[in-house]
Amino acid sequence: MRRSLVSILASLSLLSVQAQHAVGEMEMELSTGFATPLGGYRGGENRTTMSWGVEFRYNFPSSAWDVGALVDITTAGRKFSDVVVDNLYNPEKVYKQDNRTTAIALTTDYNLARGNNVSAFIGTGIGVAFNKTHGSVAYPSKTTSLAVIPRFGFEFFNRIRISCQAHISRTGYNALSVNLGYTIGGRRK
Repeated sequence: MRRSLVSILASLSLLSVQAQHAVGEMEMELSTGFATPLGGYRGGENRTTMSWGVEFRYNFPSSAWDVGALVDITTAGRKFSDVVVDNLYNPEKVYKQDNRTTAIALTTDYNLARGNNVSAFIGTGIGVAFNKTHGSVAYPSKTTSLAVIPRFGFEFFNRIRISCQAHISRTGYNALSVNLGYTIGGRRK
């Protein structure tokens, strides 16, 4: 683990010494990926689900910063067995509950070596999360909460983005996702 962290930091430092290039000011990203719950919830078994998003970004000219707006749907899926519902216990029943978060957030990223064939970014989003259970629900809930979305990733050829994001909003709904995105606009000038 320690070697991996040192390797990532060394890679990012090499990217940071490369020159920033001017890119188009506006861009849109469509992304999808896999999500897994962060932490436990009522003894459920974590399972992998999906994540989708669309983001619009403004790239500041002559700067490594961008700002944007994100709409994101991420699910923390769990499997529950041995659940008592309405004072009844059915050992045969397995619940596959999806704790789904729809987040609307403002984002900002710092880009390393923007405009190069390979560039890195690190950033965050903050906004509102609409949390609701779906699927065969053992523990229903529906709430609204604060959404915080720290993230980092790499962009290849100013088009393909691979990112890792933590979606933090409410216990049981927190998730970690790895997404593949395609960017329209924002090409190197």
